[in-house]
Amino acid sequence: MRPDDARAVADVAGRGVGAIIGAVEGVQAAVTRRAYGALGPVAVVPRVAQQAVTSGVYAAVRGSVVVASRVAGAVAQRRGDDDAPPLHDTRRAGWLSALNSAFGDGFADSRSPLAGRLSIRVAGRAVTPASDALTAAFPVAHPRVAVFLHGLGHTERAWGEPSYGERLERDLGGVTAVHLRYNTGRHISSNGRDLATLLDDLVAHWPVPVSALVLVGHSMGGLVIRSACHYAGAADHAWPALVTDVVSIGTPHRGAPLERAVNIITAALGAIPEVAPIAKLVDRRSAGVKDLRYGYLLDDDWAGYDADEVGIDRGADVALHPSARQHFIAATLSTKTGTRLGAMVGDLLVVPASAHGQAYAERRTSFPLDHAHHVSGTHHLALLRQGRVYDVIRDALTPPPLSEQ
Repeated sequence: MRPDDARAVADVAGRGVGAIIGAVEGVQAAVTRRAYGALGPVAVVPRVAQQAVTSGVYAAVRGSVVVASRVAGAVAQRRGDDDAPPLHDTRRAGWLSALNSAFGDGFADSRSPLAGRLSIRVAGRAVTPASDALTAAFPVAHPRVAVFLHGLGHTERAWGEPSYGERLERDLGGVTAVHLRYNTGRHISSNGRDLATLLDDLVAHWPVPVSALVLVGHSMGGLVIRSACHYAGAADHAWPALVTDVVSIGTPHRGAPLERAVNIITAALGAIPEVAPIAKLVDRRSAGVKDLRYGYLLDDDWAGYDADEVGIDRGADVALHPSARQHFIAATLSTKTGTRLGAMVGDLLVVPASAHGQAYAERRTSFPLDHAHHVSGTHHLALLRQGRVYDVIRDALTPPPLSEQ
């Protein structure tokens, strides 16, 4: 492990333990206040004495954790290997991406070496979107490019082996798959802006002229793609004109019920002094996760507002890419289509109405369902390696018969 990476890991571990200790201290203090409060004025003296003792104990524990994490970081840094590959370029990238999904916005703000960055990936390695690097990474580049973007907490490895992209290259020919990795803890709009710029560079420096782009996103990845299309249009980038198809796989276009439930529960628990510290700890989840609550795509959806406000959807009604075919893939655990249970549970994380972009509020416009697809008997993560999902992507890239052209 590189020295800076090792020190950053030790620092994060120390901060995490410190946050847990703070929550425990808060719970104990709230319980103590309630217990002594019931005894009235007679309890003032013992209450003050106990608070002094417990505060001192917790302060000592926190101090010990800080010292231990600094010592561990310093030792790890000295023993680090300057020639070791970055954490993001190794198999450890899996747990690092999971960590970024929870705290990636904080890592990015503090410029931590643990912060994931949007990048093209080949065999786990980052590829700069420049002519020489792309030519070396894609020696057999085709004019049709299919770009794949994973979901929350994953990397490009989530697509499996062989991935949908590899199968497309094998089955269709004339197509090159490009897999991306990004920090899913950042705001979706921040990743969308970065994706718009990266695709502009990719098209400009691709080894051969690009004739068509197909964008495929799983879960959060589908939202980042929509955000990128919006910002690219605003910036007058060239690449949106090349997009023929956008495939959204289990994407919460209308938000994720689970995140809305967590938001409501933590707000309710926050009103109870004895558990409020735990609710506050849960509320430290990343900006990217909170954006999933209502499917926020733009900076204006969240900037200047309380990220933990309850029941208010501030999401703008962002139009779909105007010239691309849109394919919406939803899934349900239920093997029967159209059941009430399937509509409520969906694939455990996203319900069909959200994956198909159907409005739940008058100010939101429902998406057209001309290319809506449903996969039954499947959960959210299984959509990454599902034959029926691959068929949709393959069919989107298959040219129509000459008689239909």
